[in-house]
Amino acid sequence: MKKFNFKNTPPFYPDWDVNIREFYSSEFKNIFVILNPFILLKGDYDRNNQKHNRWFDNQTMDYPTSEYINEFCREIKWQYIVEHSKLNTVAEINHALIHHGLKKQYQNEKLAESLSDYCNKENIFYPPDAEFTPYNISRITELLNDLKIDSIELTSEFGDYKTELKPKELKLLLTEYKYHSPTIMATDKSLIFVNHWDSFITILATNREVSEQKLNSLGLEIKNTNEFPTLNYRNKNYAQHRL
Repeated sequence: MKKFNFKNTPPFYPDWDVNIREFYSSEFKNIFVILNPFILLKGDYDRNNQKHNRWFDNQTMDYPTSEYINEFCREIKWQYIVEHSKLNTVAEINHALIHHGLKKQYQNEKLAESLSDYCNKENIFYPPDAEFTPYNISRITELLNDLKIDSIELTSEFGDYKTELKPKELKLLLTEYKYHSPTIMATDKSLIFVNHWDSFITILATNREVSEQKLNSLGLEIKNTNEFPTLNYRNKNYAQHRL
């Protein structure tokens, strides 16, 4: 099985079916899955307004800009969706989110429609695909400061864009969309945040002393890799077990 190796990456994520913990364990001892929050609209959203919709010049797509999210929206945790919709588990939410990216044999139309119907009714946007939300960027910045990490490397998925910066400069992620599926890595290689394309989670792998309790206290919604072992449901046994 392919393992994480600084020399062979980016991208810095495992293949869909590869166990997340096993992939990162060759370099890191603490590995967490961060569930990226949903976005609840609270203001008057206009998909034809450049300040509101990041895709305003595309007639078929809309998603609120980071500026609009910061000013007019609030986050919705996955657990809240479990408690207020017809979906019963975080695994079901994940399956619904990645439905269209799966081979037909692993798709679940019922889950996908259930999540879509609920979010449309409640004016909720899905988490951004393979990106950080503004909420989690501020929390990641706080964690980096707490760990006294003063220099990081920001890269796009395949390393075609890369820059070194201070944690306080992470606002770049909110304005420069060239960093698709962005990765944040401590320059001393002791910590990495990774977004996998077509997924709605962020993986945190680190050799620093970081606990799930600490991450929760920052407001991050965390699952450990026993609860969330792989990125999708092409592993049939996992799909049946979780659902």
